[in-house]
Amino acid sequence: MSAVLDLPVGRGKKFAGDAGPVADKVIGGWGVNTIITLQSGFPLTLGGCNGLLCQAGLPNTGTPRATIVGPRKVNDSSSMNARLNEWFDTSAFAFTNNYGYGTDSRTEPNLRSDGIKNIDFAAFKNTKFGPDDRIGLEFRAEFFNFFNHPQFSPPNTSFGSPDFGKVTAQYNLPRVIQFGLRMTF
Repeated sequence: MSAVLDLPVGRGKKFAGDAGPVADKVIGGWGVNTIITLQSGFPLTLGGCNGLLCQAGLPNTGTPRATIVGPRKVNDSSSMNARLNEWFDTSAFAFTNNYGYGTDSRTEPNLRSDGIKNIDFAAFKNTKFGPDDRIGLEFRAEFFNFFNHPQFSPPNTSFGSPDFGKVTAQYNLPRVIQFGLRMTF
């Protein structure tokens, strides 16, 4: 969802509509815009080692599916560290016997990576001046990831790995601020 709003301040607008030319150049021409992105995460796909081959440290001969031994559920702990160290219940999966197929589905129906919850925001000022207001100047202040909300990378889905089920990285950038100045004539 996105929105652009020219603020109703300055000459001919609802607020300070009778401002003089100098005051209008200072208080008029302001606006804001935002882009809001809310999206659920993608379903996880587990892969990994094949039973005894993985335990012996031998090369993997494919990515067989794990065997389901319990309910597949997301860790709903209120502690962020607990959730990152075990994004989902890893005890619900077991090694599949050599040359077996496993009982896990291709993608996990209940397990998803972290979704996107991002808000970008910008404030801008347009000013016209010169003969017949033919010269324009636009100043912009843009804030990407305005609230500095982290989006975590998907958890490790390599069954048999010591980091299986752990989130070890951040997927998005922290807040980024940039300023711009553009002149049109």
